[in-house]
This record gives sequence, C-alpha cells and structure tokens, in this order.
Amino acid sequence: MYPGDLTEAEWKCLAPCLVKPLPTERRRGRPPKQDFHAVVNGMLYVVKTGCQWRMLPKDFPPWQTALPPLR
Repeated sequence: MYPGDLTEAEWKCLAPCLVKPLPTERRRGRPPKQDFHAVVNGMLYVVKTGCQWRMLPKDFPPWQTALPPLR
C-alpha cells in the first residue's frame, strides 16, 4: 500500500460516483480484468509523485490501463 492509496472507507464513498454497474442483462463485452480500485490508486500515484506513466510500479495495473483517456 502506498501513502496516496485510497482506504477502503474512502473507496466506499467514492466508488458510487465512479462505478455504475449495468444490470446483468445489459452488459456487453468482456468483464474487466483489472480492479477499478487499483486503477484509481495508480492514477493517484502518478498525480501525487509526478512520475511518468510508464514508470508506474508493478504493484499497480499496467500503465496503459491506468492512463486516463485523452480527449
């Protein structure tokens, strides 16, 4: 666990705002491979430390997964 990681209590408050699962009959595609909590922690790690996305430690999901979509 890194200092910037969300605690379980923080995640319980934040998750309903970020993750809205669809009903089972409306889901399409493959189920996600990565835990969304770990992806958010990876994003917070990069923001807090200022490291490059490709330098994300192996404790987090792959950097390509944690990288937020660019618009």
